[in-house]
Amino acid sequence: MKKEIRTLMEKARENMQASKLLRSKNFLDIAISRSYYAMFYSAEAVLLTKGLKFSKHQAVIAAFGKHFAKTKILNEKLHRYLLDTFEERIESDYGPIGSIETEMVDERISQAEEFIKEVLGYLEREGYISDK
Repeated sequence: MKKEIRTLMEKARENMQASKLLRSKNFLDIAISRSYYAMFYSAEAVLLTKGLKFSKHQAVIAAFGKHFAKTKILNEKLHRYLLDTFEERIESDYGPIGSIETEMVDERISQAEEFIKEVLGYLEREGYISDK
């Protein structure tokens, strides 16, 4: 399980880096999608600590809210970040090009960084990963 958690967190980091790179090149629609996936992979990783694994995005989001936000194990605002960015990811992936604004992307990138930082902190405190 620890290996799978580490793998998911690495995917989260890579998506975060991709989001920033895409933002710097003004690919806003794709940048918001990568920000969402950075949070999504982090949520999947932390859910594994409870033995939970899901195949649908909505199930991951709901379980994260139930097991980590509502219980206040992690800050409740992280669940809101995940919900909001999921909706924007749908819009960016399936809506018209240019429907995502620069300010929104910048905010979501910042929130994704905060999300990953909080999840990493939890995983380190609980001994699932090490910063070494």
